[in-house]
Amino acid sequence: MSIAEVLQTAMDNHGLNTYTLAQKAKVDRFFLTRLLQGYRPPRMRKGRKTAKYDERYKRLARMLDIEEEPFLELVESKQLGGTTSVETTLAPLVIHVPSDTKIVSFSIEGNTVTLHLKMK
Repeated sequence: MSIAEVLQTAMDNHGLNTYTLAQKAKVDRFFLTRLLQGYRPPRMRKGRKTAKYDERYKRLARMLDIEEEPFLELVESKQLGGTTSVETTLAPLVIHVPSDTKIVSFSIEGNTVTLHLKMK
């Protein structure tokens, strides 16, 4: 999955739009919009923080109940211009969740994806 797909799915599950998420997560709306449009996150270069040290990505993950480590790994791989095992593993995975249910979090161990669901 791409960063945009992960964010958009989580936003849909939480019923949030770009403006509301940007406010609640205290991130710049332009920054969030670019991620949602599929643009690469700001590249790592001298003096710039990687995703693991950039609080914006952590706040987005917490706000959307996205498991932090795999999300940060995905963002960092895009900052470096590559792909991750998480992205490769999840690429063919499509999950259909009933509309009265939301994905609270997920975890990946080997070839197993565990979803934690909550009825709305």
